[in-house]
Amino acid sequence: MDFLDKIVLPQSANHMELLRGLLTITFIILIPYLSILTGSTIYSILYLKKKKTGKESLYFKFAKELIDMVTLNKSMAFGFGIIPLITAVFCYAQLLDKTGSYVAYHLTVSLIFLIAALLFLYTYKYAFHLKDIFRFISSDKIKESNDESIEDEFEKYSSTADRTFNKFAGWGLLFLLIADYKLINAIQLALNPQKWAPNPSFLSVWFSVPVIVNFITLLIASLAVTAIVVLYIYFRPNSNFKGNDEYLNIVKNFSLKSGLLFTLFIPIDILLNIVVVPSAALNANIFLFSLIALILILIACNFLYVMIKEGNLKYVPSTLFVFILIFAFLIVKDQFAFETASSKHFAVLENNYEQHSKNLKEKLGVISEKVSGKDIFNGRCIACHSFDHKVVGPPYNETLPQFEGKMDELVDFILNPRKINKDYPIMPNQGLKPNEARAVAEYIMSVYKENKK
Repeated sequence: MDFLDKIVLPQSANHMELLRGLLTITFIILIPYLSILTGSTIYSILYLKKKKTGKESLYFKFAKELIDMVTLNKSMAFGFGIIPLITAVFCYAQLLDKTGSYVAYHLTVSLIFLIAALLFLYTYKYAFHLKDIFRFISSDKIKESNDESIEDEFEKYSSTADRTFNKFAGWGLLFLLIADYKLINAIQLALNPQKWAPNPSFLSVWFSVPVIVNFITLLIASLAVTAIVVLYIYFRPNSNFKGNDEYLNIVKNFSLKSGLLFTLFIPIDILLNIVVVPSAALNANIFLFSLIALILILIACNFLYVMIKEGNLKYVPSTLFVFILIFAFLIVKDQFAFETASSKHFAVLENNYEQHSKNLKEKLGVISEKVSGKDIFNGRCIACHSFDHKVVGPPYNETLPQFEGKMDELVDFILNPRKINKDYPIMPNQGLKPNEARAVAEYIMSVYKENKK
């Protein structure tokens, strides 16, 4: 990741706080989007393959609408997926500068696989619509012709199209799962300073217990939140999704039962996540936010159970809102863990910034160590100037009166010499820094005033 090292700049403590805040907001956007994208893809593939006499067309429609829901347009993929992931890469590159950590590398790998997954999934979406049109046309043609050869030809073409169609879905899901896994890999690696070394063990990074536990948590949460989102989209007031009662009943049963089932597993994963958090990242906020998330999960389960039992979907908006809070608290919890794990490194970065800032200011001549105006005068000025007689330049006793009370003008003249007296040559620019010019100006003015007494 040399290209990232080249664009990383030293950051102050305030800037690092802003970067941590930006990272939190980034994950609050990115992780729910990836969760819904993953859950929708899994459910779409399952319902596409689901067979039940008389309901194939309904399952096909639901599978198509599931993938349509998360691939509404390309702007959604960029705004909620690609751009936040790029932002996370640069945030971690800045915050973990000088550690040799591969966190930004894993996020970059996640970005590459996410882009590949999106290409396949958008192709899957468009193929869905083409397949739908083909099914409609082939059905009409067969009915009109009553020719078995035409029916066989359409069946053969349809079978080939299905295999290609399923490959788009399969590769899209595979790449998406790898993107999710590498994202979790990066987040967990950032929580463990012991693994920030440039060459950590392959197995310890790729297949560590925290990574596997958190990846399973993401999958379960993806299946739960997707069911809740589907429930909201189909059954919220003024919903644009239409269908007959049988179709809507399929969607409702799927959403309520899947949502409740997978939500019940999330508390177990949260407790396991606490157990596997590296000791360097543990703090009280992790337990507090985990507790709040557990309480919210119980509330969500209660809403889902009541809706299943009573058949009334009035709690759908409330359930979705609770899930949004659950994701937010779990993401903030991980960011508190990262803050704790990286606290020592941030102190190092802050010191590096102060040193870098000091060196830069010294280079620009804004500040410096104590500069002796007398030493500069004796080293550079005395060869051409004296106070009471002409050498090469005029005596200071003649020139300094015009600068009394005008120290800034004297400093400017030293830094940018210009011809004033036609009897003397223009003074060569001595290449002094601003602080050096001021030091020598103050020195010669003080000597001049002393000589006047």
